[in-house]
Amino acid sequence: MDQAPERAAAFIEAGADGFFIPGLTDPALIAKICKNSSLPVNVLMRGGLETIAQVADLGVARASYGPGPYLAAMQDLVARFENLPS
Repeated sequence: MDQAPERAAAFIEAGADGFFIPGLTDPALIAKICKNSSLPVNVLMRGGLETIAQVADLGVARASYGPGPYLAAMQDLVARFENLPS
């Protein structure tokens, strides 16, 4: 967390148009980063991050789901295929 402001500054200097913090799930820390970053903040929806409204209220500009929905769909497809009648 202590490195977040430095990283955000480096992102800005490099020309980034957003700050992605995929491993952070603590709402208080996310809100603090959003408050202190001039870049729009993007989080990965995992852990205790349950709804878009929840992270939007923290100041998050973009919520990503990563591979979770794809992996769930593939697991469902495999289960359906395995249960087809012979």
